[in-house]
Amino acid sequence: VTNIGAVDLLNVAVTDDQCDATPVLVSGDANNDGILQTTETWTYTCDNANITAGFIGTATVTADDGAATNVTASDASVVVINGSGAPVIALDKTPDVQTVDSGDTATFTLTVTNPGTVDLINVTVTDNQCVGAPVLVSGDTNTDNTLQSTETWVYTCDVTNITQPLTNTATVIADDGAGNNVTASDSAVVTVNGVIGNAPSIDLIATPDNQTVLVNNPASFTIIVFNNGNVDLVNVEVTDLISPTYADCNRTFATLVVNQVETYTCTVPQATVDFSNTLNVVGTHTASGVTVNDTAVVNVTVTTPPVSDPDNNPSQPVAQEFIASDPFVTKIANPPFAIPGEPVTFIFYVSNPGTVPANNVVAIDPIPSAVEILSATAPTGTTTISGQDVIFSINTLQPGETITITIETRVRPEVATPFTIINEVCMNADNMPEQRCDTATVLSVTALPATGETPIWSLILQGLLMIGGAVLVTATGWMGYRFLNLRNTSV
Repeated sequence: VTNIGAVDLLNVAVTDDQCDATPVLVSGDANNDGILQTTETWTYTCDNANITAGFIGTATVTADDGAATNVTASDASVVVINGSGAPVIALDKTPDVQTVDSGDTATFTLTVTNPGTVDLINVTVTDNQCVGAPVLVSGDTNTDNTLQSTETWVYTCDVTNITQPLTNTATVIADDGAGNNVTASDSAVVTVNGVIGNAPSIDLIATPDNQTVLVNNPASFTIIVFNNGNVDLVNVEVTDLISPTYADCNRTFATLVVNQVETYTCTVPQATVDFSNTLNVVGTHTASGVTVNDTAVVNVTVTTPPVSDPDNNPSQPVAQEFIASDPFVTKIANPPFAIPGEPVTFIFYVSNPGTVPANNVVAIDPIPSAVEILSATAPTGTTTISGQDVIFSINTLQPGETITITIETRVRPEVATPFTIINEVCMNADNMPEQRCDTATVLSVTALPATGETPIWSLILQGLLMIGGAVLVTATGWMGYRFLNLRNTSV
C-alpha cells in the first residue's frame, strides 16, 4: 500500500474478500505512528488455506485524511488450480496515474493475459471514456483470435480534450467456448494541471460551543451553514438531536451555491438542566450524487445563583443580579484559496447569545499586509478602516443579536507563491469576561497533485495546522480547506 498523493493518510484499513483473516501489516510504518506518509510503503500479507477451486481475490484499502475526505483503492489476483482447466483472464491498465494540461489527451495501455490453462475466445476490451474501442496493437502472435496462456495482448486507447480530472475504467470479457465466461477490469486516474475538479464540501458551525445560563432562562445558538466546496449543493438539511420539542434548530435549504453562507438562530426557551446538543448537516451534489455532511456540538450549563438576605429572613429573599452576557466572534474567508491579484472576502460575525446586553463591543481585525483592503461594511454599528486595521464597534449588542461584518479585499499582485495568509479578529466588551478571537486563512492555488485510485471529488489536503479554532492547510500545490467547530477561542 502506497500513498501517491500529497497528504498523510489515517485509519488505513486493508481487507481481502478471499483471505481467511484480515491482512497483517508486516513492514512499512517506519515511525510506528499509524499514519501512511507519502514516503512510506506498507506491506501486508494474508493467506487462503486448503484451496480446492480457482478464484479471483480482490484486496481493498481505505483511508482518510483526517478531515472527512475518504480514499480507496483495490487490486485483484488470480489463483488457478493445477490441472483444473478453469478459465481465467486478467487486465492491467497503465499508467495508474497521469497528469495532463487542460485540453490534452491521455493515452492508456491495456494489457490482457490468460493466467489459466484453457484458451479463451471472443475476447472483447471496452473502456468507459476512451474515444472508440481500445485497439489491439500486439500479442496475437498466430493471428487466430484466441488468447492462449502463452500470449499477452496489448491494447491502446485515448481520452481526448480532458478538462476535468477523471477516473477511467477498462473491462475485458471472454469465454472458453464451453459457456464459461470470464471478466476482469482495472482503473486509472487522470489529473489536470491547475484544475481542482468537482469537490463538494460543507461546513457547519454552532456557536457558542459552551455557554452558561440561569435556570429557566433561554439558551440561544447561532447556526452557520457554509458551502466551502467548489460545486453547488441541493437538499441541504440541518437537524439536531433535541428538535423540535426543545429547541427548533432544524432547517432545510433547497440549494446552497458555492461560497453561500446561511445564518440563523435557534433557542431553548427555558433551560432547566445541563445539556449537549449535536447538530448535523447534509447536502448533495446532483451531478456526482455525492453526499457531504458535517456536525457541530454545543454545551449548555444551567446554574441557580445563591439568594442572599441581609436580614437573614428566608421568607423575604432578595432580588439577585445575574450577568449572562457572553458575546463571541466567528470568522471565515470566502474563498479560502486564491492566486495573487484575486479578490477574497473576509466575513466575521459578532453575536450575543446571552440574556443581557453586551456593552461597548469592539472587534479589531488587523488585515495582513499581503492583502489590500477594498471596503468594510456592517448593517449597524460603526465600521472604520485605519491602515490595515478594520475596526467594528457598537454601543450595545442585544441578547440574541448577530451582526455580520464584511471586508472586501484583494491579494496583492506582487505576493509570492506559495503563500498562507492568516487573519485573526479579536473582540472585547465591558461586561465580557475575556477577549475572544477567531482565525480565517487564505492559501495559494497552483496545481492538483496526483491522488491515486480514488474518487476525483475527494480532495487532497496538503497538511493541517490548528490555530484559533480553524484548520489551516499549508504546503505547495493545490490546497483544500475545512473549518472545525471551535469558534470560542479565549486568549
